[in-house]
Amino acid sequence: MNTKPMFFIKTERDNLTEEETILESQIQRQILDYLKSIDVDSWRQNNNGIPWRRFTGLHGVHDILGFFKPKHFPIALFMTIEVKIPGKDMSEDQKNFAHMVRKNGHISFTARCVADVQYAFTRLNTYTWGQWLNFMHENFKIPLAI
Repeated sequence: MNTKPMFFIKTERDNLTEEETILESQIQRQILDYLKSIDVDSWRQNNNGIPWRRFTGLHGVHDILGFFKPKHFPIALFMTIEVKIPGKDMSEDQKNFAHMVRKNGHISFTARCVADVQYAFTRLNTYTWGQWLNFMHENFKIPLAI
């Protein structure tokens, strides 16, 4: 078993050796460990149906859900992270879920490694609360005041 963390993932899936192959579940675990280390409340969201039961959940729910408070914000925002291995893209249901989260003023993104999460958080920490509200209003027509 390879115990060294995999921070670099080749983008050509077919060219990966068995030692270099990484599963989405391994990336999810690394991201969850990172989120815990920076005190972000988060959890793994299983969205698999049970074969003998009718699926009644929401299709496309992302792999990791939680709350992130950018440093200039007065409150935490709901956050979703869809974890994908290189070469894989979100399904239409996952894209629709991301749009639903964003249009309601919250955070949703895809991550292929811990560095993607760190990058997203670094970007979010550059926004002031007012800039975020303006961004959400311009892109999703969310009202500036309630």
